[in-house]
Amino acid sequence: MTRVDFDAAAATLEQQFDISVTSATRTRSRNAAVGGSVQSFHLMGMARDYVWDNEDERKRDVKLFRRRAKQMHLQVISEGDHDHVEPA
Repeated sequence: MTRVDFDAAAATLEQQFDISVTSATRTRSRNAAVGGSVQSFHLMGMARDYVWDNEDERKRDVKLFRRRAKQMHLQVISEGDHDHVEPA
């Protein structure tokens, strides 16, 4: 998956769901400060962290969100307070 493909897929998710980006491209120092992996997709601009803007919508739509992501060759990793999305 290219960066352009990833950006297009992420934009599609952002348009279809009530989510906000809390992290995208990171510098090495920022990535280290938040405990990110040294091989994080965030360093290449190919990861997004999302929070749901509405808890009721999250409960209703999270399974659909995961299915749509998978259809676009993305994986969703729940990290407790946010969902991390990167290429599958």
